[in-house]
Amino acid sequence: MKARYSKHYKISEEELSWLGKQVEELGRVVHEVCAERIAELKRTAGVIA
Repeated sequence: MKARYSKHYKISEEELSWLGKQVEELGRVVHEVCAERIAELKRTAGVIA
């Protein structure tokens, strides 16, 4: 945490690119999990209604 506020903190293009790919993958996984949960809730609501 402290490192990002340090004037000496550096990140290479390669590291930044890797981090970007990780963020994209995390977003994809979160979207998938949420979509599955929403579908499950819709199925449950359909049974109850």
